Amino acid sequence: MDNYVRYLIRFIAILFLVGVAFLFVIVIKNNTTSKLNNKTDLTNVINHDEADTTKEDSKTSDTKKEETKESTTDNTSSTTNNTTSKSITKYNGTNSSTTTKSNTTTNSTAKTVTSNETNSSNSTNNQKETIKTEETKKDTSTSKTDTDKEVEFSLNFDKKTLNVGETAKIVVTSDTKNLKVNYKSFDKSVATVTSTGTIKALKKGSTYLEVNVNDDSSKIIELVVTNSTTNNTNNNASNNNSSTSNDNSQNTDTSDKSNSSNTTTKPSDSNSTTTDNNQATDNDKTDTKNDTTTTPSVKNGWYTVNGKKYFYKNGNKVTDSYVDYIYFDKNGVAQANIGNFSATLYGATAWTNQSVNIRKAANQNSSLLGTIPTGGKVKILSSDNSSTKYIKIKYNNITGYVYSDFLLINLPDVIPDMLYEITSASSSTAKAANTAIPGITGKNLYGFTKKYNSKIGKETYYAPLLYPTAKKLQSAYNKAKKEGYNLKVYDAYRPHDVTVSSNSNFRKLYNSNSKVKNAIDYDKEGNYWGPSWFLASNVSAHNKGVALDIAITNSKNQELKAQTAYDTLDTTSIVKYNNSVANKLRSIMLSQGFSPLESEWWHFQDNDYYSNSKVVTFHLK
Repeated sequence: MDNYVRYLIRFIAILFLVGVAFLFVIVIKNNTTSKLNNKTDLTNVINHDEADTTKEDSKTSDTKKEETKESTTDNTSSTTNNTTSKSITKYNGTNSSTTTKSNTTTNSTAKTVTSNETNSSNSTNNQKETIKTEETKKDTSTSKTDTDKEVEFSLNFDKKTLNVGETAKIVVTSDTKNLKVNYKSFDKSVATVTSTGTIKALKKGSTYLEVNVNDDSSKIIELVVTNSTTNNTNNNASNNNSSTSNDNSQNTDTSDKSNSSNTTTKPSDSNSTTTDNNQATDNDKTDTKNDTTTTPSVKNGWYTVNGKKYFYKNGNKVTDSYVDYIYFDKNGVAQANIGNFSATLYGATAWTNQSVNIRKAANQNSSLLGTIPTGGKVKILSSDNSSTKYIKIKYNNITGYVYSDFLLINLPDVIPDMLYEITSASSSTAKAANTAIPGITGKNLYGFTKKYNSKIGKETYYAPLLYPTAKKLQSAYNKAKKEGYNLKVYDAYRPHDVTVSSNSNFRKLYNSNSKVKNAIDYDKEGNYWGPSWFLASNVSAHNKGVALDIAITNSKNQELKAQTAYDTLDTTSIVKYNNSVANKLRSIMLSQGFSPLESEWWHFQDNDYYSNSKVVTFHLK
C-alpha cells in the first residue's frame, strides 16, 4: 500500500511540473508574439548585433588568416621581422630580460574570429536586409505624414557677428501659431542662448546656434564673436541681419532695406509681446503697426527636413563635401558621426598593414574582388559599424569591404582637433644628454611634409595609427577635453627601415661620447638602463602602428612642460622622474587601455594588438 501511495505522489508531482512547464511555454510564446506585433525598433536590432559582435570580436585569428594573403616576399619579410618582435620599447620596447623595470603588462592575447563569424555575419546581414526592407516601407508610409507636419519658419538672421559682452535676439517668424521653440548653443563658452532666444556673446570665437521648432524642423545660425569695436549695426547689415543690439541690450525688429529686393516680408502681430513661441521681443512695444520681419529668399546654413540634415550656402545645397567635419552625400544629406570619432569616418584615408582581401560584402564568405598590397592607400566610404569589423573602402577602381584591424587610419581625418606635430616629418628634435644625434637631429626622416587636408580644411601631417588603437585614442582625447586639456601627437606609425637606420646613428654617438653614454646608461640612483630603452635595435611598436608619442596641452593648446622635452633620449626622461604634467598625461592614457614605456614619459602603446600586428616598412607620400 505504501508503494502505491509513493507512486501516486510521484505521479502528481510529475503532472504538476509538466503543467508549470506548459504555462511557461505559453507565457514565452505570448511574449514573443507581442514583440512581433510591435513596430521594428532599429536600435534594439543594432544592440542585438553588438551582442553578436562581442562573440565575433573575441575570435579574429581565423578571419585574419583568411583575409590576408601575403606574397612570398612579404611573408619572408614578416617572418624575419617577427623573430625580433619580442621587445616592446619605443622604437623597440623592452625585451624579456629587462621587463622588470617596466610596469607594462603585455597582453599578447589577440581577439580571434572562428567560423562562427560566418554564421553571425550571415544572420546579421539577413536581419539587416529585413530591417532595411521594413524601414523602406516605413519611410514611404511616414514621409507624407512628416511632410504634412513640417513647419515652415524663418529667422531674422542666419549669420551673426557680435562683440564680446553684446546680446541679440533670435526672432522666429511663421504662419503656424503656438510654436514650441528650443534653442541650443554648440559652444557655450563662446556664447549662450536663453530659452527665449536671447544670445549673449562671452568670448572671442565662433559657434553655431540651433533653433528647433516643434521638435521637427531645425535651422542653424552661425555666430562669430569678436573683440572689434566696429558698430554692430554695420555688421548686421553686412550679414543681412534684421536685429541689432544697443548698449542696453535692447532689440528692435527692423527690415534690411538694402536687401529688400531679395526678400519677402510678412506682417508681424501688431500687438507684439514676448510669447512662448518667441515670435517677438519684450522691447517691441513701440509703434508696431508697420513692423515687419524680413524672410530671406536665399537659404543659408543648416536645415532639417523629415529628420535629415542639409546645409545650404547662398541657396545651394552642399553635396559630396564636408562642413564642420561632417560629410554630405551626393543628395546633400549629412552623414551622422556613427562610431567612435570626432569627425565622420567617411572620406578618411587609411593604409593596409599587410596584404588584405577586398570582399564584395561585409563578411568573410563574400566573393573576393581583389587584394590590396601592404601599404596600399584606401579611402573609407562608410561610417563605423558596431556590428562588424568589416568596413567599406575604395582602392583604385575597386569598391568593397576589408577587415578594419588591418588598416592604419590617418588620425587627423577622424580626430581633427587634436594637435599634430610630426617632427620626424619636418625636423627631428631627438637629442641625448642635450647633444644632437648625427643623421637624426634636424632631419626629415619620413620624407613627407605637412600638406593641406581637404577633409578637415587645414594643413596637417599624416599620422597613421592602427584602426582599433585609434578608437582608444579618441576615448583618451575625449577624457582630456572633458578635464580641460588637449593632446598633441608627435609620432605614430614609423617605417621599420627608419628605426633601423636611426638606431645605427644613435649607437655611433653612444659609443663615441662618454657623456652621452653615461646619461643613457645610468639614472640618478645609479640604476642601469642602456640604449635599447631609448632606441630600438630592430623592432619598435611604432613599426606596427600601435604606438604613439604624445604630449598634453592646456585648453588654449599650449603644451604643458613635462620633466624633459619630447625626444630627450636619456635617463632624465624616465617615468619615475615624472612631474605632475607627465603624470596627468599618463593617467589619461592608461585609463583608456594604453600601456606606458618606463623610459619615456611620452610613449604609449596598445598591447592588445601588439603581438598580432605586422612589422611593416612603407613610406607615405
